[in-house]
Amino acid sequence: MADFDLLVVGGGPVAHTLVRVLTPVSWTIGLVDPGWVGASEKSIALNHESRRILGEVAPWQTIANHATAITDINVSRAGELGRCSLSARDIHRDALGWVVNEAELIHW
Repeated sequence: MADFDLLVVGGGPVAHTLVRVLTPVSWTIGLVDPGWVGASEKSIALNHESRRILGEVAPWQTIANHATAITDINVSRAGELGRCSLSARDIHRDALGWVVNEAELIHW
């Protein structure tokens, strides 16, 4: 049985990012997730704060090359009155967020 200074339980993007951030530390780090069989094809939406955090630990441009900007969001309920529309232009931003494949977040 291996000895680790830190054992990260979970195999998703957050766990992988944590391990990468701590890689320069001279710790022996283990990553386990008994239910994880590899990155899925699901997409994840990132907000500005998530982008900022990722930009501190990864080259954002590497991730951005695989991300799609969310410029407009329309919220409504089919068959009912009322709706809400959000636009990046209204808040003087290029995007409200970004959509990226989970595998791209794990393999940057």
